[in-house]
Amino acid sequence: REWVHEEVSAVRAVAGETDAEDEEEWSDFSEDGGEDESVSKRSSFGVLTFLRCIRMLLKDLWVYLFGGIIWLKNVWSCVKRAVKTVYHVFRWREERQNRFGLVFD
Repeated sequence: REWVHEEVSAVRAVAGETDAEDEEEWSDFSEDGGEDESVSKRSSFGVLTFLRCIRMLLKDLWVYLFGGIIWLKNVWSCVKRAVKTVYHVFRWREERQNRFGLVFD
């Protein structure tokens, strides 16, 4: 029971939840409760923990998704800037050649 409590506390710490919420839920697990009652409480607690982990993963997924979109946008703007620069350099060289008959090696 203690190692499960520590693991859940670690997961909640990553998710940004407090230990007060953790202690409140663990107080429901009384040692004098019946076998069926404690099993059902443990299974519902496991489901809640699973759902919290899924919620945490979905939050991370959104962060990575938006981060990826922003990264792709930055890459695209850099590529556009590079293409425009190369285009303007070649255009400038062509205008200079046409205007003055200069040849760039």
